[in-house]
Amino acid sequence: FAMPAQCRLADQSPGVYDEVWAGSALRCQEKCALRSTCIAFEFAQFPRGYTRCELHTMQPAHSLPLAGYSCWVRSPLPPPPSLSTMPPPRPFPPPPPPPWPLPPPTPLSPMPPVQPPFPPPSFPPPPAAPPCPSPPPWLPPPSSPPCTPPPPLPPSMPPPSAVPRAPPPASPPSSPPLPPPRLPPAMPPPLAPPPNGCLLLVRARATFARCKFLSHANLTQANLYRADMSNVDLTGALLFQVDLREAVLPPDS
Repeated sequence: FAMPAQCRLADQSPGVYDEVWAGSALRCQEKCALRSTCIAFEFAQFPRGYTRCELHTMQPAHSLPLAGYSCWVRSPLPPPPSLSTMPPPRPFPPPPPPPWPLPPPTPLSPMPPVQPPFPPPSFPPPPAAPPCPSPPPWLPPPSSPPCTPPPPLPPSMPPPSAVPRAPPPASPPSSPPLPPPRLPPAMPPPLAPPPNGCLLLVRARATFARCKFLSHANLTQANLYRADMSNVDLTGALLFQVDLREAVLPPDS
């Protein structure tokens, strides 16, 4: 229902609601319809053109008449249908009848034997030798038979196993075995270089004026504090963690 007044509860309080400003009465009604908790809405229009929409979540008991206000109550939803009023479910249709039995399969007749595509070839027999003509009566009888029988056919070839085979060729005489190769004599190991005598002078405040050859020497962690090494050859020497404080080194180092 709608009434030109404010929505109030039984205790004259407005209840619980949400406010939405700047809208129309139709927009306020749409917002209430989209909320499942909205029971009523109140729309107010002020003289300066401001509007306010209140979405109430509690059922109003009555209204308070006031100009510019309108209270709208949402109609209750119809109750769900009871199970007793629902029609009974339809029974399931009967199952279809079984299919007709299939006829038994027809037995297959035996297949005729396969005939060869061409008959085997047949050759005519060889012609017989012509008879020997009789000599005329005025000639004396020959001393040899008037004609000789044809020569017999050559015998068939013997099987390969019966054909005599030539003996295998004799293997050439074996040559004497070669002597084992001579290996060169093993080289002796290289001689170790002679010890560097200049390493005996390595110490603090040492002077290398008479010993200048320390090339490729291992001077790791040596103490050469204030040593005079101005003329020493240090090419390739290992100077790892060497104490060279105030030491005089060669100019090319």
